[in-house]
Amino acid sequence: MTRKRPAAKADMASSPTSPGFAEEHASGSHNYDKKKMKMGDDINSNSFSALAGHPSSGGSLEDGQVREDNGGDDEEGEGEWMQVDKRKEKKVKKQTSKAVMNPPRFFYSSTEIKKRKEAITIPEIRDLVLNLVADAPAPTWLKIENPRSIQKVLILLVPGLTPSLLSLPTPTLSATESPFLPLSVPASTPSFPFISTFMHALPTLAPGESTKMHSVMNTFFSGPVSGEEKKRRILERISQERNMSSDPSQYCMTVEQMIENDYPVPSYLADVFTPPSDDWIQIPLAKYVGPKRAKIYALDCEMCETEDGRELTSICILDYSTAEVIYREFVKPSKPIIDYLTRFSGITAAHLESTTTTLSTVQQFLSSLLSPSSPSSSLEEGEEYADTPTPILLGHSLESDLRALRILHPRCIDTSVIFHHPRGPPLKPGLAWLTKKWLGREIQNRGEGGHDPEEDARACMDLLRRKVDGGVGFGTFKTDVESIFVRIGRSRSAGEGVKSAVVDHGNPSGWYGAKASTCVACKNDEDVVRGVEDMIGGHRFVWGRMVELADALGWTTSRDKDAPPPSTLTSTTIPHPNRIKEANPFAAGTTSTPPNPFSTSASDPLITPSSTQVPVSLSSASVPSPDLETVISRTNAHLQKIYAALPSRTALILFTGHSDPRAMSELNARRGKFEREMRFGSLSNSNSQSQPNGNSEDGGGAGGRKVYEKDGGIGESRRPLKSSPSKLKAQNLNVDGGNGEESVRWTSEDGRKLEEETMKARKGLLFLALKP
Repeated sequence: MTRKRPAAKADMASSPTSPGFAEEHASGSHNYDKKKMKMGDDINSNSFSALAGHPSSGGSLEDGQVREDNGGDDEEGEGEWMQVDKRKEKKVKKQTSKAVMNPPRFFYSSTEIKKRKEAITIPEIRDLVLNLVADAPAPTWLKIENPRSIQKVLILLVPGLTPSLLSLPTPTLSATESPFLPLSVPASTPSFPFISTFMHALPTLAPGESTKMHSVMNTFFSGPVSGEEKKRRILERISQERNMSSDPSQYCMTVEQMIENDYPVPSYLADVFTPPSDDWIQIPLAKYVGPKRAKIYALDCEMCETEDGRELTSICILDYSTAEVIYREFVKPSKPIIDYLTRFSGITAAHLESTTTTLSTVQQFLSSLLSPSSPSSSLEEGEEYADTPTPILLGHSLESDLRALRILHPRCIDTSVIFHHPRGPPLKPGLAWLTKKWLGREIQNRGEGGHDPEEDARACMDLLRRKVDGGVGFGTFKTDVESIFVRIGRSRSAGEGVKSAVVDHGNPSGWYGAKASTCVACKNDEDVVRGVEDMIGGHRFVWGRMVELADALGWTTSRDKDAPPPSTLTSTTIPHPNRIKEANPFAAGTTSTPPNPFSTSASDPLITPSSTQVPVSLSSASVPSPDLETVISRTNAHLQKIYAALPSRTALILFTGHSDPRAMSELNARRGKFEREMRFGSLSNSNSQSQPNGNSEDGGGAGGRKVYEKDGGIGESRRPLKSSPSKLKAQNLNVDGGNGEESVRWTSEDGRKLEEETMKARKGLLFLALKP
């Protein structure tokens, strides 16, 4: 793709960091002839913009609304309705004409950028998006002219686009110039022609610390709440504390929470779930008025992998009031087992050898246990009242257990919801971490022996007791953060009609895309291209991520080969051409989570699925990684295709997130090994009593994918040690690895090198364009 270069003053400066370059171009946007603008001349040719050019009216949101309004016929009073449509059409045409005559523009403010002590950060990119589609204030580093003319916003995360690949100039090292000013994109870049769509590349900085890089995606999708929302939350907390009750039923999930957390919801509560087979049972909801409290039963299940996916193999139920086990059974799956998942389930062939209990047997017991006392007390019949309220099921990420049991139950308490992750929603804490944090005991520490369902169910029961004693606010972290999709939906400026979509690898509906209007699950970048093409027409804000380039560069690694495979997604999906259902590792993973609250493994559901899940295509099967040149060429073609499909007046925001994290990851891995062996091994240095800080994290590289040791830049949870990292760097220590292993060294020079590589890894690039 070639690009017409700006004329006149655009080339007056020899480099983007020349004195006065950005100010001249930024101010140039105000010095134009309005008469010329009406004639359609490009009045932005001398501006420092991401992309110049007048948008056309074709494919705009307004045009779509006009066609939709005129699509229906009403034989009675047809003339009257035609008059309404004509008025609407005239209004829309006027608005479209106004947008064409006042096209949007982006202008970097070099004055503001020069004042900065660091590059543009990921939260600032997020706030730019929120300014365009919601209620966030305008950024100081960027001037947006005619922002109301921007019809749609597409943001793409493409890790692997490095300055060397794009032939970008080296940032200034001058003490008098800022290294954070935009870099001019060459008019012709043979290795990656698409990048010439943009005029400039702006340096960015990924979140992190001196020796660690945090997740780019977690940071982008979760931000601080607005002042108004924060005030509302404070008042809500005060009200909850005043009305504190000792009745555990106050923690039952609302219908909205059940939907958000991908629960199989009974049809009489909401028409959002269709059982995929005939062997599901639905527990009716009793109509009850009286002083009696509902019975509570703590439940935990374990599953194995069969020819048909995950199936129930073990269940344990405890009575909350007596703490007694009332039901404990091994369950024989209907299909042959191909993997017992012993490391997670604790199940072996010996456990199931003599069992005759089937899923139907378990369902019969639960139906008898949970059904109302009077057959005529269901909500559907609604004439008589039950003698007792409908019992409550208690568990951790209980939606997985209900899916394994194939039961729809209206009253549930979920400890992964009533207790918070340290970083707040939408992340969810693991059960083992909650038990250690709030109960002071360890569970799920049997190693290869797997989990014990009675132990997990009892932990849920004890956690609920602590919650009732401590009140509504107990176990929550007042982080006052929220998903950007929640903020977009709540924004006054956005209105009720704003729709957002997430198009990403894996299952975004089970992670950060939980609150988006639509999620498209992809298996490769080609799926992402198709998903963006499909979604951009009907959504105002679309997120997409392409990872094949980062994979080809070796920036990412696959998940733990020993991790349990994902289960089959059983929730309903919206129809989508050439797409089939994808396994959802977050919706139906193992019921017990690993001890790390930051874990993002398949067995630790982090975020609830969104209201709409679009599955992936059958043609997206994994293929061997091709050579790097082929991947670069294909990524370029994918971006060109996406850009060609964008409607007029669409803002395209492309960012890389970070740079190569491998050196940082390798150093962090070596330091982590040194710290572990320092704990348990023998020091060959006289300073053997010094202990380093064990809270090591490696980079959240490749836009949130797992990079080397840990996912999303979050390290394993370790015991706090006495010595700080600074003390560690000041010593040159050897640790004998034992068992004949080579000793591990960590020196002060290694510490300095780690800091340097971390800073390199955190650097990224931002590109802005407006589709004419």
